[in-house]
Amino acid sequence: MSESIGRIQAELEALGYETSVFNSPQGRTVSFPYTVEAGSHKGKQVTLGISFQGTEQYPEYPPPLDSCNPSDRRWDGRCGCQIQREWPRMGDHEQTSRGNVGSVADKAYERLPLRTSQTLLEQHMSFEVVFTAEADSTSRDHLLQHYRRNERQEDLCFALWRPSTGKLRHAALIDEIILPHKGDRILHGNTSFEPDYLTRAIKSAREKNTGLAFMHSHPSHGWQGMSPSDVEAERDVLAYPAGATGLPLVGLTIGSDGYWSARFWKRTNGQMQRYWCEKVRVVGPQSYELYFNDDIAPPPPRRDILKRTFDTWGREAQQTISRLKIGIVGLGSVGCIVAEAIARMGVAQVTLIDPDKVEEHNLDRLLYGTVEDIGKLKVELAARAMRRNATAESIRITTLPVSLHHNTAYETALDCDVIFSCVDRPVPRDVLNYIAQAHLIPVIDGGIAVETDRRQDRLFPRIGAHISSRPIINACAAASSTTQAW
Repeated sequence: MSESIGRIQAELEALGYETSVFNSPQGRTVSFPYTVEAGSHKGKQVTLGISFQGTEQYPEYPPPLDSCNPSDRRWDGRCGCQIQREWPRMGDHEQTSRGNVGSVADKAYERLPLRTSQTLLEQHMSFEVVFTAEADSTSRDHLLQHYRRNERQEDLCFALWRPSTGKLRHAALIDEIILPHKGDRILHGNTSFEPDYLTRAIKSAREKNTGLAFMHSHPSHGWQGMSPSDVEAERDVLAYPAGATGLPLVGLTIGSDGYWSARFWKRTNGQMQRYWCEKVRVVGPQSYELYFNDDIAPPPPRRDILKRTFDTWGREAQQTISRLKIGIVGLGSVGCIVAEAIARMGVAQVTLIDPDKVEEHNLDRLLYGTVEDIGKLKVELAARAMRRNATAESIRITTLPVSLHHNTAYETALDCDVIFSCVDRPVPRDVLNYIAQAHLIPVIDGGIAVETDRRQDRLFPRIGAHISSRPIINACAAASSTTQAW
């Protein structure tokens, strides 16, 4: 049962919920706060819980949502431990019928990331686009060629993308640009494409088992909105034929200042719906550029506690760093130091992955460990220290006390923008290397080597770091998710 509870906690925390575990009359309960999103109780904070009862006579995982009997408060136990849902208390001053409270609870429980309820996770998913440096350079040179000659002329092109799906993020990895041939598009201040160009792009996408992306330039700066004609072109003209690839259309706009913006077009209830991206990332062997959608990921304000940090590398750089989603794999001697630095730099979203508990022989190099902490999970101790020392206005820490090759940890790692590899074994390093190469997520691998010279009785410590992010197209193809996930 403890493993089941740990999994539920990990998945709830991956969604940003703060969890706690306690004993209740219903059994061992995982509770979490929830803000009601609709109805007469909209905006009210309630506490929900999942209680584990009985014996481990079933596989260790909660059943799918569709196996819940709505006429009873218990889950059907066919697929997992018997689980009872705790109805939220709306406050002693309110007389709320069980039916109303139940409807509130049902809405909340529909948001839980249970194994067979993948479609319900869509409510939490974010969207992003990631370029290889080469694809970014090729498309940028083409789309901005007229502005660089001081001509007020837009341009367009198509591209191919491969999916990278994490726990809470859909990312489109763009590694190939399909430039127009002569006669493929018409330039008239604005720009339009000929049907043969679209046909060629879709055919290429189908042959290579990729999705289709459409990109064009705008004569303005920053993250771009969409004009009515832009919406019509992507939603009504392109999105439906792009569905022949089995993946959604991805639309991108680049401003005359080179700032990218992006969105996905997905069919929902028979209609094409637009999903704005949180950011666009460009990953190269020696560079990393990020373009944020400030409406979804607003820049944090300058704070006195970070005055020296802002002054060191400037407002723009600090606002970029603070909005990164950082992953730290391994919370031993190196990982705990990295975690401490990350917390003090103002980073607001961090994922910690390490299955180990503190042992006595760790204490000579574990920043946050004491004798009283022996036997406790390293990720929990690191999270406690990070919350205590964080300089961000608020920090969200996801702790996963499992190995990186565990499905939940692996998928959550794919939600990160940068991953610090602080491990000392080859298997997690191999997994992280694959993540870097196939999913275009920079991995910084650091460690400490100590060389000894017994003749002189001296130690020679060396600290090393290696950044792995160079894209490998074959690996990108191998990382492609099934189209059913989209």
